[in-house]
Amino acid sequence: MHSVSAGVDSFPSWVLERHTVTCSRGIHATQISEWVIAALLTETRVDPWISAPVDRFQPPQGGLLAGSTLGIVGFGEIGQAVARKALALEIDVVAVRRRDRPSPVDGVQLLPDLPSLLAVSDAVLLSAASTPETHHLIDAAALARVKPGVHLLNIARGTLVDQDALRDALDGGQVRAASLDVTTPEPLPAGHWLFDHPRVRISPHVSGWSPRLERRIAERFRENLLRYRAGQPLVGLVDPVLGY
Repeated sequence: MHSVSAGVDSFPSWVLERHTVTCSRGIHATQISEWVIAALLTETRVDPWISAPVDRFQPPQGGLLAGSTLGIVGFGEIGQAVARKALALEIDVVAVRRRDRPSPVDGVQLLPDLPSLLAVSDAVLLSAASTPETHHLIDAAALARVKPGVHLLNIARGTLVDQDALRDALDGGQVRAASLDVTTPEPLPAGHWLFDHPRVRISPHVSGWSPRLERRIAERFRENLLRYRAGQPLVGLVDPVLGY
């Protein structure tokens, strides 16, 4: 069986236990990394585009991404793609990952735990798999540890964030902004507070879309089918114990 997404959290556990399951891990990395950079720039750069002459210069509001620190929670192929683009913009990148391995991207510092990352990050990107261990990973306790004025970005699953705690942190100013491609539930009902909050930007779970996405997924499935028939290692094989 093959999942069209990188995550398999919607699959019943018995499917993972009884069948060989592969996923589309890595196929969405380039387009999601572009979404993240766009979100970072949108929040940081507030540039006064004009359509007529101005009498005098007014300094724009906002700041620079260069010299800021991006913390990435979950350092798989998506996190690595984001890191490479961020480093090119002179952003310092730190990350935490489940496995204790050297950083696969030169220039990225791996930190020992989430609190260490939250304490130093001006922006925090969630790109970890949705598992029982990551449910409400960003809760009230975690938000109390963030660097004041942090920008929270989530392209993983809505379940990683306690949205009630996020609302309190936004209202209290601990979190400056939240850019969310995923929420709980999906789609959000009309009138949900996330739609109206001035510090929140939402996209409808489309950060992984690209013009040739369906074809690339089909190509991955075909490759794995041929590998499966030939007894070769599969690409994007899901670990039924880890759940991704």
